[in-house]
Amino acid sequence: MQNQPYDWHTILHEVGVRHHPFYYQLEAADFGAVVEYFARGNDPFATLADYLLYGAAAVLGRHQKPAEAALSYHARLNAKTKAVSLFFWAEEAVAHMQYRTAEGFVVPLLESFPNDPELNALFAACCLHQQDTVRGRPTLNRGLKAAPEHAGLNSLLCRYLLADGEMGAAEAAARKLLLLDPLNSVAFNVLSRVSPGKVDDRLLERFEHRALEGATGPANSAGMLFDIGRIYDARGSYERAFDAIVRANDQMKSIPQMAGNTFDGEQEFRQFEERCTLFDKLSPDSRPTDLKPMFIVGLPRTGSTLLDQALAAHPSAVSLGENDIIPTLAKEAEDLLRQGSIQQAQAKMPEWRSRFFEQAKREAARVAGSAGKSQPLKFVVDKMLGNSRHLGFLAKLFPHASILHSHRNIMDVGLSIYFSPLHRANIYATDLQSIGDFIYLEERIMGFWQKRGFSILPVAYESMVDDMEQILRQTMGHIGMDWHADCLEFNKQKRAVHTYSAHQVRKALYRSSKGRWQHYSAQMTPLKKALRSRGINAESLTA
Repeated sequence: MQNQPYDWHTILHEVGVRHHPFYYQLEAADFGAVVEYFARGNDPFATLADYLLYGAAAVLGRHQKPAEAALSYHARLNAKTKAVSLFFWAEEAVAHMQYRTAEGFVVPLLESFPNDPELNALFAACCLHQQDTVRGRPTLNRGLKAAPEHAGLNSLLCRYLLADGEMGAAEAAARKLLLLDPLNSVAFNVLSRVSPGKVDDRLLERFEHRALEGATGPANSAGMLFDIGRIYDARGSYERAFDAIVRANDQMKSIPQMAGNTFDGEQEFRQFEERCTLFDKLSPDSRPTDLKPMFIVGLPRTGSTLLDQALAAHPSAVSLGENDIIPTLAKEAEDLLRQGSIQQAQAKMPEWRSRFFEQAKREAARVAGSAGKSQPLKFVVDKMLGNSRHLGFLAKLFPHASILHSHRNIMDVGLSIYFSPLHRANIYATDLQSIGDFIYLEERIMGFWQKRGFSILPVAYESMVDDMEQILRQTMGHIGMDWHADCLEFNKQKRAVHTYSAHQVRKALYRSSKGRWQHYSAQMTPLKKALRSRGINAESLTA
């Protein structure tokens, strides 16, 4: 009890907030429904469960007046109830991927209880999800020092080691974690990624039973089934692998945030075109800059992380990874342009450019020590693939930026997407027909920019793995980067990688992923039909 003043989860269980009849709406991110429930005359302060639910929905849903009411009421609570409220809201903020909000709740608790393992785990999780393992490491280590056998902290340690490229240490930490918690899904995930060939039958069978029980919830069951599919694929048991992946995607579809949602490529393309007309109203900011940005766009699972890792190995380059800075700036510009504030948007261009470059400089400073870089920063890589939607904005913000289009055989892309537990926002990824529709959407978007005369350099995954040096020399020449042999040592880089490919880019080049879809040719019929119905490069389907 010295390290943990409150048994947070026991208290919350006794309070019963997660058994509240409206908790499902909170879980499904229907924050408005929860706030409306209390607005209809139900007292949000009648019980602690009501208050916790109301406060979470109000804050996470950005409902200003209800949030102010909840936080104002918070000041009147006793110390224990205040702490429990902040803890619950922090957990819910993490569950809903609002990590900065979660930090705001956790930090004051950590100031009072610095050695509490649950609080250290929450803060370390926030840092991990914000792709900042350097900032999270001290807190993670402090938590582990206070509670060496804490399963949650050891799970985070596995994920930190995986992200930071410490593959051997990640495997050892995962095996240690399984001794502490034989059904720990994070440990199983790490082993399935780092060394799938070393997962024995007994361990595999244990997690197959666990996943099929469904007792851990759809998200956890889906994660385990994706791992099981990966292991069977590595063994060459392709039918069993595909069966596990089908089950995984069925579980994904039942997650509250995804249930009932469908992908509409036509609607997305119409919205894309409409936004492009807004950015046409801006004039390019052609002032020279000290840093040259390059943006990697395209479909997921096309080797973009490999390309990013290689370019970021250059002594004068830094990568922002899959950062949301450009979507954030584009949204700010879009809001102003929709209001007709064209001059105001134009006037903010220098600020937007500065914010992008300041983030790059902070990232460069953060990784400088671990990566051993000493040369002046000249190049910034941003591999947020969805920036393909924002090239019109980028052309005005950074007219001299380089755009690299990462691409790959579309059947291999489709298979890899289907086999990957992508972010829940990617609702297309759970269905082969929808994956085909998404591929078609991306083709239309890139075709749109080509018709507009945009200079976009295609970089094929297959060409990279066949002759990495030649493709890198061509790509770097296009960008204006001088050649450096470090770029061929991409797998030895000491920088964190937070994409699903984190375990893959730590390996030397391998070619086993080329044509991998042919192991599943019969099962991929829905994707083949979807692509052919769209008239997409039919001859490549048998490539």
